[in-house]
Amino acid sequence: MAIDPPPGVPAVLLQPREGSALDKARMPLKEIIRSLKRPDYLPRTEAAAVNDAKRIDNRIAELKATLADDPSDRKAATELVDLLVVQKNTPAAAVPFAKNSDNFLARKYVPLIAKDVEQLEDTELWDIANWYVRLAVGAKGEARVAMNQRAVAYYEAYLKAHPTADVDRASVIDALAKVKARLAQLNKEPDERSNEPSITVQRHYVAARNAWRSGRPHEAIQRLRLANNLAPNQPHLLRLLGRIYFTDVRNAEQGAFYLKQAVRADPTDLESVFLLGRYEFLSLRQWSNAIAIMAYAQTLESDGVDKAIPVLIRHYLARALEREGYDQAAIEQYEQFLELPTSAGATSRRFFQEIALFSRTRPVSWQQVGDAYNRLAKPDQAIDAYKKAAALQNSVE
Repeated sequence: MAIDPPPGVPAVLLQPREGSALDKARMPLKEIIRSLKRPDYLPRTEAAAVNDAKRIDNRIAELKATLADDPSDRKAATELVDLLVVQKNTPAAAVPFAKNSDNFLARKYVPLIAKDVEQLEDTELWDIANWYVRLAVGAKGEARVAMNQRAVAYYEAYLKAHPTADVDRASVIDALAKVKARLAQLNKEPDERSNEPSITVQRHYVAARNAWRSGRPHEAIQRLRLANNLAPNQPHLLRLLGRIYFTDVRNAEQGAFYLKQAVRADPTDLESVFLLGRYEFLSLRQWSNAIAIMAYAQTLESDGVDKAIPVLIRHYLARALEREGYDQAAIEQYEQFLELPTSAGATSRRFFQEIALFSRTRPVSWQQVGDAYNRLAKPDQAIDAYKKAAALQNSVE
């Protein structure tokens, strides 16, 4: 049964949730996080990888069933061969279906791949290696690594089968070196993938920082974009570009564009992750994305960042959870936020102003806690929260 808040606390009478809505409202944060998909610029969760693998296995089973009923279904055969060769890296399993594929190269090379390399001509080894290089271009993640590894194996088999020093062998040696270089890049940690920026790039960056600090953000952006063109994927360039767009130019969409690239290059960049989560919440009103991003942000080290950021993360996470109907998890985040001191030790002016605003509206946060308890049919806890809201409101007045 819903309860009225104490006098002086403006609250809408809320009816307790029921059925599936109540089950959702009671979900713990860990379970919520497992159920949500992270934006593609954040590292994938183990649960997401498992779900993808299950989805691929289920699709393979469906396609095999389709082909069992109609072996002439070329569309199903084409998709199945692609999944078995690229996603599962099991080309031998694709052999029975390759003849009906619409992909000419699959029809040509899959039967050859099933053979031992000693049974193949050197030209066939070269062709298969080149095919795997093409497959790698369209693949992602582990599949891209696997396709490049297969290409290396066939290039090396060619060199063994073709010891004569000629133009063809030189071409394969060159191709092999390029694939190995790509593999080395793929196997590096994200912050190791970029080359050291040149002196010119560093000069542009220093000039950009000086312009930004002197109140000339557009000049800073021009310098940073020049530097980014010369040395793409440098986290510090992308990070500063994104933050200038967010804070100085007030162009959140462009700021998000650069910060997503910064986080791809450096997934440990807490401030950029936080700004993207706040963007999802305030600008796009995508509560699920905000939850996924802010929950990921909570897993990152906060040493060296503005002390207000971890506090603000809790606040935005609580609000996003509340809007998405996850009342119990929202309560936990609100209460942890409300237990913190009113001054979070913000070091930058923009975060100081933001944390100060939320500190002044603590009565509203306690009211939201009471409303959430009310929706969970916990009137005693709701009354306690409403009383805290009323006490804080009176002290502010």
